[in-house]
Order: sequence, then structure tokens, then C-alpha cells
Amino acid sequence: MSETWLETFIKKLLHPLIISSTAIFLLVLNIAYIWNAFEQGTGIRSVAATLVPAIVVIFIYQYNASLLDSVLGRGNAATRFFIGLVWGISMVLVIRYLGNHVSVPIPEFLLSATFSLLVLGNVSSQDGKLPEIPAYYYGMVVGTLFYVMLFGAPEENWAISTQNTLAPAHETTETPISTSTPTITPSSKLTPTPRTHGRE
Repeated sequence: MSETWLETFIKKLLHPLIISSTAIFLLVLNIAYIWNAFEQGTGIRSVAATLVPAIVVIFIYQYNASLLDSVLGRGNAATRFFIGLVWGISMVLVIRYLGNHVSVPIPEFLLSATFSLLVLGNVSSQDGKLPEIPAYYYGMVVGTLFYVMLFGAPEENWAISTQNTLAPAHETTETPISTSTPTITPSSKLTPTPRTHGRE
């Protein structure tokens, strides 16, 4: 039985678009945080926080793929969708309420770990090791959009604003020096007092 145009549209366009756009969104947001960290002078810490989870996940995928399979391969598609939904909401909450209040670059760490797990999990799915991994993508997208629907976009953290950049420590204001010549106004007019001469 041949597929309808709607089925072809979903499988060939919408499904790959959701998968790729989710990964691109995580990557671009991570880069934005790194860029902002370099402007604040903490770029090295931000890069380190990005590389640590990525290297660990790559190491697991390369040398102990069964561990990655056991973590991401739990349950059916519905279970993975629910896990992705909770994961997406929790990630937004942590980034919003802890991202700018602690010295550790938590947003970069979470974004990198999420990106690495999803991408390598999708690669394993295409290899036939982890079927139905894309359900995590759908759950994460729905969870993030659900959060935005209820509480709005966390603009103060996600849209990296210029308020986080370093501002000058002191602003000096110069008082203009008046060049006008002061005028002296006499407070009272001196009037001679007539003398009274008595009789001799």
C-alpha cells in the first residue's frame, strides 16, 4: 500500500525537521552562553563545562555503548516521550532559576549533556541499537513549549542580553565651571549722617 502525501510529508519533512531543529537549538543556545561568558571574562570555564559532558558521553558511546543503551533504551516510545517532556521542563527550570545565581556554568553543562545524549542516541537509533530514540526529541520539544505556554519564555536567561556584559565601574560627571564674572551688589547704600553741633 502506497503512502499518502500526508504520511510522506510527515516522515520526509516534519520528522527530520523536529529532530534537527531540536539539536540545532541546543547547540546554538550553548554557543550563545559561551559567547556571553567570554564577554564577561569567564569563557574558559564555560568551554570546560561544555566539553566535560560531551567527552564523557562520547567515551561511553565509543567504549561502553551498552551503558548508553541501558540509559536511553528504557521503555517504549510513550515512556521515552514522557521522560523527554519532564527532561525539557526541568532543564528550562534549572537554567532559569540557577543559571545566573551560581558561579558554576550550569546552563552550558546541561545543554551540552542534553545535546550529546540526544545526538549520539539518534546515531545509535540509526544503527539499529536504540530504536525509537527520537521520542526523546518530541518529548523535549513539547516540554519546552509547554513551559513557554504556561510561564512565558525565560528571556532574562535564554535571550542573552547585554545587561550581563561588564559595565564601567565608575562614571564620572564633570561639573561645568562658570566663566562669568561675578558681580558685587552692595547690600546697603552708605549715606552720610549729618553732624549736630551744639551751642558753645
